[in-house]
Amino acid sequence: MAGVLAPERRITRALAGSFAATGLITTVLGLFGRISYLVWRRRREIGIRLALGAPRHVIVLPFVVQGASLALLGVAVGIPGAMAVGRIMGSQLYGVTTTDPRSLFVATVVLLLTAGFAALVPAMRSALLEPRSAFRAE
Repeated sequence: MAGVLAPERRITRALAGSFAATGLITTVLGLFGRISYLVWRRRREIGIRLALGAPRHVIVLPFVVQGASLALLGVAVGIPGAMAVGRIMGSQLYGVTTTDPRSLFVATVVLLLTAGFAALVPAMRSALLEPRSAFRAE
C-alpha cells in the first residue's frame, strides 16, 4: 500500500514546488517592475543629482530601502496569512507542522533576498545613467 501512495506524494510535492516557484517569480517580477517604474519616474531628479556630483551610493540607497520596506510589509502580512492557511491545510502537509518555524524562516529569507535583488538592479541601473540622457528623455 505504501508503494501506491508514494507517487501521489511525489506529484503533490512537485505541484506545490512549482506553485511556490511561480509565486516567487511573480513576486520578484512585480517588485522589479514597481521599483523600475519608480526609478523611471524619478530619472530627471537622478540626472540632476548626478550632474551636481552626488555619489552613486546616495542615489541607489533610497530605492533599495523602498524595496526592502515593500518586502518587509509583505512578510508582515504574509506570515500571519501563512499560519492561518497552514491550519486550514494541516491535513495536506506531510512531515511539516502547520507553524513550522524553519519553513517560515526559509520562506522569509528567500523573499527578502529576492526583493533586495529586485530592488538593487534598477537602482544600480539608475546610478549608471548619464545626466544628459536623463534630461533628453523628457
